[in-house]
Amino acid sequence: MGTAVPGVNRTILLLGGGAASLICAETLRQENFGGRIIMVSRDDLLPYDKTRLSKVMNVLSDTIVLRRMEFFHQYGIEVWLQKEAVSVDTEKKTVTFDNGLVQSYDQLLLSTGCRAKVLDVPGTNLSNIKMLETPEDARQIHAACLGSNVVLVGTSFVGTVAALCKMSLCFNTFS
Repeated sequence: MGTAVPGVNRTILLLGGGAASLICAETLRQENFGGRIIMVSRDDLLPYDKTRLSKVMNVLSDTIVLRRMEFFHQYGIEVWLQKEAVSVDTEKKTVTFDNGLVQSYDQLLLSTGCRAKVLDVPGTNLSNIKMLETPEDARQIHAACLGSNVVLVGTSFVGTVAALCKMSLCFNTFS
């Protein structure tokens, strides 16, 4: 893999800090792109394996990152955490962030992923209603489930794995 090359002034801006942006950055360096690569995430973690959240709900954040910060330093990939894009100007080729910073780019990748859909029913704002999107969510769900009955809404792969994880937790706790 290559790295940033002094004098190469092209910038590729990757909005989204997930696996898609990571693979894009890696591929660019594998193909010897020598320009600036900036990966921006509104999260506070490096790209991580989101599929593990439903499997190991008391997960430690640093155990699920896909690459450590040393990797990004080694290959000259800038990672900006806890920054959120608020506007994109495709004519000027700029992105404005929530802190007022304006970053120009030559090419832009939008890979911001998705968020779980909140049910539109009474009670969704109660404190014991949890959504699984981040490692912190998984830890909160894990803590809330201990010794409790749980209702999972959704029939996706994630919901199914979370249900199996809860069943395993119950059997390990009470056997």
